[in-house]
Amino acid sequence: MSREIIEQWEAEFFSRQDKIIGMKKRKVLQQKVVLVVGCGGLGSFAGELAARSGTSVILIDNDVVSLDNIQRQNFTMDELEKPKAECCAQRISRIVRKEPEAARARLDESNAPGLIRKADIVLDCTDNFSSREIINKACLDAKRPFVYASVEGFIGYVSLIAPYEGACLACFVKSLENQEHNNKETNVFGTVPFSVAGLQATLALSWLIGDYKEKNALYRISVAELKIEKLKIKKDPSCRICGKKA
Repeated sequence: MSREIIEQWEAEFFSRQDKIIGMKKRKVLQQKVVLVVGCGGLGSFAGELAARSGTSVILIDNDVVSLDNIQRQNFTMDELEKPKAECCAQRISRIVRKEPEAARARLDESNAPGLIRKADIVLDCTDNFSSREIINKACLDAKRPFVYASVEGFIGYVSLIAPYEGACLACFVKSLENQEHNNKETNVFGTVPFSVAGLQATLALSWLIGDYKEKNALYRISVAELKIEKLKIKKDPSCRICGKKA
């Protein structure tokens, strides 16, 4: 396919978005890479939204699609028992004509540094605090921002975290490995992951084009109340991850 045909396709594909952010910023997004860690309720939506906006996407998840996933995650009955990361990658490739990199694996201390350094920003779409702690520490070391998100019931939380500049996740979630929700099954209303994933992707994309710069805010989304609260978070000088003595 010639460059001219590709540019014509892109001009039409992105035409509505270009009228909002402009072609120049869209081309910035097309040079960026988003790492999506976890392809469940949040990641299956957020990764696709990032790709639709122009970024390249790397997907990592070690799970397969189960029946109880489908009600609240971006999968179909035809994808039962198939690897989530690969299903998401195939769907994205059918939308944007570009196959994302996908790995059926769990992010851990051995593979996190390499994956995170390949990305410009990370979407934390995990559902356990041990994975979040790995992301937090690896992003601090690599000087990469990440967008934390979590959901439960009708509530979601989202925060863009640049741990090398502002507060890190451990500054306001004090003992990640001891949280009562760690390794606990999370129950959530079906529309909540999509709603929260949209905000998560928007913060990441806005950061990449320079339109969002706030690093010390935590957004609490109540879907039932149709309300978003902005909570201030502060860097903890004694934080065990990013503090002066860490």
